[in-house]
Amino acid sequence: MISQEAEPTTENSTIMTADKAESTASIKATFNPGTTYYVCAYALTANRLVTSDVKSFTTDSHPLDAFIGKKTLTGESYYEETLNSIQVTLSSDENDESVLYLSGLASEAGVSLVLERVKLVFDLDNNTVVIPDGQIVQESNYGAYRYVGLDNQGAPVTGDIVGRIENGAIHFDGLAALIVQGGNSGLPHWLYYDITVQ
Repeated sequence: MISQEAEPTTENSTIMTADKAESTASIKATFNPGTTYYVCAYALTANRLVTSDVKSFTTDSHPLDAFIGKKTLTGESYYEETLNSIQVTLSSDENDESVLYLSGLASEAGVSLVLERVKLVFDLDNNTVVIPDGQIVQESNYGAYRYVGLDNQGAPVTGDIVGRIENGAIHFDGLAALIVQGGNSGLPHWLYYDITVQ
């Protein structure tokens, strides 16, 4: 039994078996970074639950802990022509500790469409965050869209989008979800300038 409570019970614990067929990924998904867990072995007898001594361990913190979770994205909205703030979530990649995914963006082009998450690659040594080029999302109703950066004149540009980390916040000069296929090609679902995520 594995629990975040100091006294594991069958009600407050995750039960893990000794079955070697259980995948490493599913075991890893049980644990949150930087968290203390309490564990004990148990057996059910005919009339009671018998447990071993409780042991504890603490998982390593995620190197991007300060950025993970619910955040506020603030920027100049192309469609609303005003400074706007929206709630977003940054979540970790279970295979790469330098990658987070930003979700919570939705089309502002007058259609109801939740946009796919945006991949962010962090380089804490250089205080940069890169949105890799080529994040194209197939979308059957309005045409495929692509995450692109913006140049000094606000025109979309392809290539990696490089942002910076300052005072614990992420900054991008601009980001757009630009439709690249079909009759709506060239129109942005979402476009913000001077973005801060904190």
